Amino acid sequence: MKTFSKIIAGIALIATSVVVQAEVSGELGVISSHVRRGAELGNEAATYGAIQFDLAGLSFGATVVDTSGDGEQDYICCNGPVLGGQPGDLTETTFNVGYDVTIGKLDLSLGYLQRENSWSFDNAPQGFDGDVDTAEFSASIDLQGIALTYIDGDVKHD
Repeated sequence: MKTFSKIIAGIALIATSVVVQAEVSGELGVISSHVRRGAELGNEAATYGAIQFDLAGLSFGATVVDTSGDGEQDYICCNGPVLGGQPGDLTETTFNVGYDVTIGKLDLSLGYLQRENSWSFDNAPQGFDGDVDTAEFSASIDLQGIALTYIDGDVKHD
């Protein structure tokens, strides 16, 4: 019976330490313009929601941005070659997975991001059905403030 009690106490101790290290966070909001990586992507307000789970260096997250709240397809994006400044509505969903570890003074990070953009247009550009997906892999090494980061990605137009 003493061995069984010790096993149960050990499992309880491990389970408690794992729960203490886990962190879940989230946010909801409205933004006046849609900005990604320092570039303004749109001309109207957007609603968004995000959730993030972190546990011992491992993280999972999801974010959704939606510009269709006003019922009008008047969101103008990017003036890029595919979109050509056409008005429409955008729903952007981003999923990310990452792992961070510190070994001595060396910080290592690995990450994967999958972004799915779904556009709806009154007058879609020819040959564009409204879906643009992006996948990115990143790796980073940081030694006392000297960092090296590598990012590789792919964009797919459905």
